[in-house]
Amino acid sequence: MSSSLLAVTVVVAVGTWGIRASFLSVAHRAGDLSPLVLAVLRQIPPAALAALVLPGLLRPEVSYDPWNARLGGALVALVLALWRRNDLATPLVGGLAVAALLLQLG
Repeated sequence: MSSSLLAVTVVVAVGTWGIRASFLSVAHRAGDLSPLVLAVLRQIPPAALAALVLPGLLRPEVSYDPWNARLGGALVALVLALWRRNDLATPLVGGLAVAALLLQLG
């Protein structure tokens, strides 16, 4: 590992730690936030998940036939998310559905 790569790694690690530590230093005041801000903060995890999943589904080179494994996994995850509202189970089951469909469809 070169010294410049090591230096960049250390700077990025310290910066990441600083960002997280700065949030934790004011987290005790989260009860002072307005209900509107709290409602917006609750929408961040689903928005982040959608930002990760949708580009993979909307790529031009993806075929949109009924036997598309990614589309099938996304539909399974969407149904589970709407039915159970479980933030942990939704991506896990969606990923397993994609893997199972890829195995079945080849």
